[in-house]
Amino acid sequence: MTATKKYDIQEKDLPEIPVYSIRKKIIEIPDELANLINTVFEEIISRGGNCSGSPILLYYKDVEFNTMEVDLEVALPVKDNALFNKVLPPVHAVSVIEHLDSNSNLEGAYTALYAWMKSNGYHPAYPIREIYSTDPQAISPEQLLVEIIIPLKREHD
Repeated sequence: MTATKKYDIQEKDLPEIPVYSIRKKIIEIPDELANLINTVFEEIISRGGNCSGSPILLYYKDVEFNTMEVDLEVALPVKDNALFNKVLPPVHAVSVIEHLDSNSNLEGAYTALYAWMKSNGYHPAYPIREIYSTDPQAISPEQLLVEIIIPLKREHD
C-alpha cells in the first residue's frame, strides 16, 4: 500500500512583480519551453539587465481547450524599470512547494490544491503560476523545488 503524500498548502497574498515575459502557445513542451526560457533570458541580458528572481511559468486557460498545445508565458522578475514589459498583478492565492525527483511529477500537488480549493469554497483564477526556485541544470533532481501558485476567486467573483 502506498502512503498518501501530505502537502503543506498555504493561502497567501502575493505582491505585484515587474517582469520581462514572452507568452506563446507551444506544442512540444520540453523543447519549446526550454527555448522560450532561453529567449527570455537572452533578451534581458542583451538589454544589459539581470534577473531579480526565479523563473515564473504562467499557464493560461484556453477557452477552446486543445490537448495538443499549451498557452503559457515565461516571466523573469527584473528590477530595472527599463527592462520590464509587464507587471504581474497582486493576487490572493493558494500555493504548495513540491520537491521533484526522477520518480515524481506535479500531479499530486495539483490534485491536493484543487481539493483544498473545493473544500474552502474557491475556484482557480488564471493564469496559474509555477515558480522554479532552483536551477535544474545546477543541482541534482532530488533538490529541484517548484512552487505552484493558483490565484483564488469565489464563484461570484
